Amino acid sequence: QVARIAAVAGDDLHHVQLHGALYHQVGSEEDLALAVSRCLKTDWPQLFLYAAAGSHLAAIAQAEGLTVILEAFADRRYAESGKLVPRRQSDSVIVDTHDAAAQAHDIVIKNAIRTTSNTNIPIDAHTLCIHGDGPTPVAILHAVRSMLAIEKIALKAPTLH
Repeated sequence: QVARIAAVAGDDLHHVQLHGALYHQVGSEEDLALAVSRCLKTDWPQLFLYAAAGSHLAAIAQAEGLTVILEAFADRRYAESGKLVPRRQSDSVIVDTHDAAAQAHDIVIKNAIRTTSNTNIPIDAHTLCIHGDGPTPVAILHAVRSMLAIEKIALKAPTLH
């Protein structure tokens, strides 16, 4: 599918990001993470790979020499393990704009995330994700952008170092 998309886009792709259940499965299973990483390394080594901070995919793809953009979520709750709380659990999605902006602040400023047990754990992230399918994504986006402006943090696209 990536080859077809690249052909339509004129081979001007910027990144690859798996989606939904596949994103989480590949992020947590080493064999799948290795397969995806090697496929990208062979066929599209120039593309950025967006992967969850702390995931197997992020670590394996980096070890394979890919440029990985570590992602954290402003609108999702985290467990003590550093993984996202499954959506099937109540309160797994942050809908309050203040809470989402506070979580984004902690990720960006403190390199930490507050877990469901109210403890902070370290997180190294290059980008924030706000899900468009939640009940308040536009309001959350505005709140996060306001927080970033107050902190004088500019938004910019990832580049090769």
